[in-house]
Amino acid sequence: MDDIVTETGGGWGVRWAVGHGVAMGALSWAVRSAHISPPTSIALLVTRKVSLLRALLHVVAQIVGALLAAPVLLGILPRPPRPPQLQPHLTAVQGWGAEFLATMFVTLISLSAYESAHAPSRYTKDDHGDSTTPKFTPSAVVPVVAVHTAAALFSADFTGVGLNPARSLAIAVVTGDWRYHWVFWVGPALGGLLGAFTHEYTGAKENASGSGQPHPNPFSRDTSRPSAITSTLASPC
Repeated sequence: MDDIVTETGGGWGVRWAVGHGVAMGALSWAVRSAHISPPTSIALLVTRKVSLLRALLHVVAQIVGALLAAPVLLGILPRPPRPPQLQPHLTAVQGWGAEFLATMFVTLISLSAYESAHAPSRYTKDDHGDSTTPKFTPSAVVPVVAVHTAAALFSADFTGVGLNPARSLAIAVVTGDWRYHWVFWVGPALGGLLGAFTHEYTGAKENASGSGQPHPNPFSRDTSRPSAITSTLASPC
C-alpha cells in the first residue's frame, strides 16, 4: 500500500479524506433515507429506529451495491483501488481500535443528524403517525461532511480508512487482499453499537425551558407491517 502521506506534505490521505467527506455529505442530502453503511444500520436497529427486517435489507443492499460497484471501478480506474489494510507498524488489535473509534464517532454524529419522518402507506399514500422512517435532516450535510472527513483523516495512517465493512468487503473481493479482514468488520460493527448506546443514553431528556417534562419521543418505533407473512420480522426489535 502506498504511503498515506506523501513527501509533498499535502498527501494522498488529505485529498482522499476530503473527497470521502464531501461524497458522504452529498449522499446524505440527495438520498435522505440512506443508511450509508452497515454500522449505521446496526445503530438504527439497536436504538429501535428501524425493524430487524429493514436493517437486514439495508445491510444486504449495501453489500450487494458495493460488490456491483467494485468491478466497475476496477475497470475504469487507471490502477486498482487501495484496499484498507493495516500499516506495517500496527498490530491487528491496534487496527481494530482505530476502526472502532473512527466508526463510533461517525455513528454518533450520523444518528444525531437523522430525523423522524412519517412513512406513507403503500396502499393509501397517507401519512401515519405511528409509522416512521429515519431520514437525514436537510441541514445534515455539514456535520456528515465534517465527521467523515475527520474520521478518514484519523484512520488513514492506521488502517487505510475502512469505516464501511461493505466497501472493505468489495475491495477485498476484487483485489484478493484478505489480510486481517476481520478488523474491518468487527471494529466498525462494535463502533456502531457503542455509538448507538452513547447517543441513546446521553441525549437530552428535558425541555430547554427547564420544566422537567420529558420531550415527546420524536422517533417512534418502526411499527410498519408490510404483510401478515413478514409481520413478525418487521415488528420492533
